[in-house]
Amino acid sequence: MHDTAAIRDGIMPLCLNDLETRRFGVTCAQIDGQAAELPNLVEVNQAARAQRVAMISTRVDVGALDRVHALEADGYRLMDTLVYYGRSLRGLSKSRPLPAGITLRLATPEDAPAVERIARSAFRGYFGHYHADPRLDSAAADAAYVQWAGSSVARTDLTTPVLLAVTSNDIVGFVTLRLNTHDEGEAVLAAINPDCQGTGLYGHLFEQALWLCADCGAERMITSTQINNYATQRVWARLGLMHQRSVYTFHKWLTS
Repeated sequence: MHDTAAIRDGIMPLCLNDLETRRFGVTCAQIDGQAAELPNLVEVNQAARAQRVAMISTRVDVGALDRVHALEADGYRLMDTLVYYGRSLRGLSKSRPLPAGITLRLATPEDAPAVERIARSAFRGYFGHYHADPRLDSAAADAAYVQWAGSSVARTDLTTPVLLAVTSNDIVGFVTLRLNTHDEGEAVLAAINPDCQGTGLYGHLFEQALWLCADCGAERMITSTQINNYATQRVWARLGLMHQRSVYTFHKWLTS
């Protein structure tokens, strides 16, 4: 989701986030909280003020308590916790039959408007780090997921396929995928038409996404969600994915 332009002050990584800046109307930036060393926060603040940055975001592994405490002491506030799941793609179970009337196909750029409609309904009021921050506009936070979904479909290719669940009349679900390396696939964003929630469609769609990544040559699959998205994690567990790591998302505002 990040469209960044790097600022370099020596070796200090502070990146302006142009996409977030346009979306929320304030200058946003980010730092790499999972780098080998946490950036010098005094230098980060100096560079941020020189660039008139209003908000800095970062992500840190939950086990890196020294970094967590340093960020908290510097004014960063926790916004969400992401949990990462994964599994080997060897030995996948035979796919279950799809629900009656549902077929699957790969998306083309022409499918972007239909996918955006699903995202607009499915992610309204979602509990990601944008919605958790009371200083960010909730409507703009909703739009972030819509734009993310639509742009993923508009730019889909062999390394970033998008799998669709369709009926005779419409697209009712999607999962965007990405090949991070030649042997690792990632399910990045997924949603089901709210009218189809509770039908088991998400599980079928995600199961087929595992097979699609395997067919693309990947040997393992990862994915992530917010820690309190329990229903999704239950589906992943049934499909053999296991919790592997967790990451905190922090925001810091430099303006009052």
